[in-house]
Amino acid sequence: MLNGEAPHGLYPDEVFPAVDSYADLVAADLNHDGALDLVTAGGGTGGSSISISLGRGDGTFDAPTKHNVGSAPETLAIGDLNGDTHPDVVVANYLSKSISVLLGRGDGTLAAPVAYATGGKPRSLAVADLDRDGTADVVVASAEASSGSYYRLSVFRGLGGGALGTPTDYALLRSPTGLAAADVNGDLYPDIVLTQYLDDDNSALAVLLNQGNGALGAAAETVVPGWLSAVAVGDLNADGDADLVLGNVRDQTLGVRLGLGDGTFPAQVSYRTGLNAAGGLHGQRLVLADLNADSKLDLVVATEQENAVAVFLGRGDGSLAPFVQYPQGQFTSAVAVGDFNGDGLPDIVTQWNRDVSVLLNRGDGTFADGDASATAMECAPVLRPTSTGTACRTWRRRTSTTQRSSCSLGGVMGLSPVPPSNR
Repeated sequence: MLNGEAPHGLYPDEVFPAVDSYADLVAADLNHDGALDLVTAGGGTGGSSISISLGRGDGTFDAPTKHNVGSAPETLAIGDLNGDTHPDVVVANYLSKSISVLLGRGDGTLAAPVAYATGGKPRSLAVADLDRDGTADVVVASAEASSGSYYRLSVFRGLGGGALGTPTDYALLRSPTGLAAADVNGDLYPDIVLTQYLDDDNSALAVLLNQGNGALGAAAETVVPGWLSAVAVGDLNADGDADLVLGNVRDQTLGVRLGLGDGTFPAQVSYRTGLNAAGGLHGQRLVLADLNADSKLDLVVATEQENAVAVFLGRGDGSLAPFVQYPQGQFTSAVAVGDFNGDGLPDIVTQWNRDVSVLLNRGDGTFADGDASATAMECAPVLRPTSTGTACRTWRRRTSTTQRSSCSLGGVMGLSPVPPSNR
């Protein structure tokens, strides 16, 4: 089975294997019309904006509008920071060493960004009400290897009105690669779960428990072989306790760790993913959702270097069925799940290069082949045959002779769990 936060662009001052830059994508109803909209970020060293594409409610989207933020926006989060019921957007700007807060106006537009310094280069972020005061807070994991090994977690308390306070910092063992905020010990306060890169052979899983007032306790760290790239939290075996899914890009596996209800996750079962991460640490995404309406959590994974998404159906006992893989465009680096065509079924949206593809749910946890929407300029679809006899849909940009194709190849069955001798 697979995980969900694959390798993305690593920069030369970081002590990591280097790959290309990646993007992020989140979905929310920004204009309250009942249709999910998309917010995308491009990452990389040259970008400084995010884009909003309003959903039409039929699985397609309007042309994007851009909003300037900091340099190299890499990670996005959605939350209501000012209590007006409108979704707001938080952006991690890697090269600017900042986060940007863009308050939603409720009509699909965003207010001007407000920047907050993070000290290090932000890798991951989450929005959660850590102190349960009714105001959302922002948690950011940052790294800055070029200035004294600056690895830390920063908590920006929400002040109301969309403003954030001075951050409280927590030192980390090494560079963070994935972050999730969720209650993992049953006290109703969100805790923090992190994956971190240690060296060429090992990573660390860190759990920081909420002390009941928004402050975080010392990190309980577990060394895990391989390169952990992402973490997702959900109840995979329906026992009421939070469980973890960890993405391991070096070994092309994912690890399922069932929680004991006290914030510990002692045992791991590993599953092969079949997706090549090409040695990177960022740019992989994991999403847990019930895709086939059986009340069991399933898993969607996107890996930038594989040009595909993989779907793993959950069995409800903490185990995962063999995956089905859906080919996508080049450098599929972000994924979101939601009902994009109004039929009540969760669909999948992926971002690859500068394009977005929608995989519509057939109702049984399988998906129709992705259709693409241009996210930079208007495109005209043209069907053409391929040498394999499959159908390809080419989008020719009206303002350029450049073409980009996405082939509909259907699902490819994946592999079974790693045998005990290989775990």
